[in-house]
Amino acid sequence: MVDKVECGDGIRCGSAGPFLFDKDEGHGGPAESRRAGHVWCKRGLTLARRKANLCSARRRLWRSGCLLGILVALFFALGSGAGWVVRRSRQAARQRDAMARIRSLGGVAYYDYQYRRDGGGERLERAERRPAPAWLYKLVGPDLLHRVFYVNFALFRRGDRESRQPILVDEVTDREMAILEDLPGLRWLSLNGTRVTDAGLGELARFAHLERLWLSGTQVGDRGLWHLRNMRWLRQLYLNGTRVTDAGLAHLAGLDQLEKLWLTGPQITDAGLAHVGKLTRLDLLFLDGTGQSDTGMQHLRGLRRLEWLRISRCGRITDAGLEPLSTLRRLRELDLSHCPRLTDAGLVHLRRLRAVRALSLRGTGVTDSGLEQLRNMTQLSILHLEQTRCSLSGVVHLFTELQGRDVREALAAVGRSEQDSAGRLVALDLTGVRVTDRGLSHLKGCSRLEWLFLQGSEVTDEGLRELAGLKSLKLLHLAHTRVTDRGLKHLASLSQLQTLHLAGTAVTKEAVRDLQEGSAGRLRVYLIDFSQYGYVAPPGASTRKTRTPRSSLPP
Repeated sequence: MVDKVECGDGIRCGSAGPFLFDKDEGHGGPAESRRAGHVWCKRGLTLARRKANLCSARRRLWRSGCLLGILVALFFALGSGAGWVVRRSRQAARQRDAMARIRSLGGVAYYDYQYRRDGGGERLERAERRPAPAWLYKLVGPDLLHRVFYVNFALFRRGDRESRQPILVDEVTDREMAILEDLPGLRWLSLNGTRVTDAGLGELARFAHLERLWLSGTQVGDRGLWHLRNMRWLRQLYLNGTRVTDAGLAHLAGLDQLEKLWLTGPQITDAGLAHVGKLTRLDLLFLDGTGQSDTGMQHLRGLRRLEWLRISRCGRITDAGLEPLSTLRRLRELDLSHCPRLTDAGLVHLRRLRAVRALSLRGTGVTDSGLEQLRNMTQLSILHLEQTRCSLSGVVHLFTELQGRDVREALAAVGRSEQDSAGRLVALDLTGVRVTDRGLSHLKGCSRLEWLFLQGSEVTDEGLRELAGLKSLKLLHLAHTRVTDRGLKHLASLSQLQTLHLAGTAVTKEAVRDLQEGSAGRLRVYLIDFSQYGYVAPPGASTRKTRTPRSSLPP
């Protein structure tokens, strides 16, 4: 008899070798096999064990491989981290040394954590609020955790920032530009008033990610702008008071992200504006004292994104030169001051500029008749008319009769004003505005007015009659007006009046004494001009002062 046994892997083994189960034979197989019984052979058991061991070995190998991979990754991570710490520590040390050198030169710097972007734009905070715990900064210092974002060497005289005339900083020259090499995170740089030249700007060529650059009042010229040609991220460039000419502006052609540009000086002519006209992303352009003519103004036609435009002290521009501005529908602030050849005829080209909120026409030949062309500027809130033939009455006519607005909006637009919490005028400065006796009649509704400045106006004795209803008036400035003794009697009814300025008038000391006696010692009269010292707003007033088109001053 041939013994047949059943292996553990479903194979029958016998003298003839293994063969597959016959499914039709049933569970027991052939008759002799059923009679002999089934046993597990050693060979089948060995194969099963080998198979199980192979699977187990594979699992152990896979686990070992994973563990080895984790260990290798952890090793490289620790190595990379340690390398980063070493490199960053070295960089922090260099940055710390650069910061010390910058401070020794009178400069200031801001770190990246002080940069803020919000709905109102970009800003830098001076406060020492830091994102990490104070103990960490005390332990490692800010230079390990943050990069320097902004460096400013500019100095301005107190109260002189608006003139953009920085104080000369002799200590900062081309040689000091090498300090900036250790500040790879630098994005804003102000060199206003320094002795930096074209050679110094060559050191800045490595800062391809520079976003703002102030060069006002430096010795930089056309060659210097050549070094800026690859600063593709540059968004703001200030060149007022430099030696840049038309030829230098050609190097700005590749700065397709440039948004704000300042230029000054007669060396900028029509040819230079041809290059400026290609910078189509500009939203701010200041041309102060430049030499372009009406022909050059045509190049501004394509700057459709402009929101702030200053064309001041440009003696060659005539009324025809304003025609290209009619296409700049986004303009919000427009400054045409001290362009003496501009007249009422030029304002015709501004009729489509409905978004304008601030307009300066000071020093032009505009009259009240020309103001009628501004009727579509219904958002106008600031209007400079100093040194023109426009009067307060003309402004009130524009706002009330042509635009249907309140007279208080007209007064606030043309002068500096202060308001209380309810929005009522409590202080009004009309210095420089052509105010006549007729114009004072528009103040009748300002019953809460406390301070009124009319120095240098055309007000006479008859005009003071219009002030009798201002019962809350406490301070009145009439210096250098046509007021005489006869007009003072109209002020006797102002029971709250405490301060009166009459310097440069024909009022006599006798009339002043009589007025003071009638006030029971309440009134103080000054015959000396103190206007150069300015004034302080009444308590509780909210400031609403005039302003020039927005700029991006260094903080």
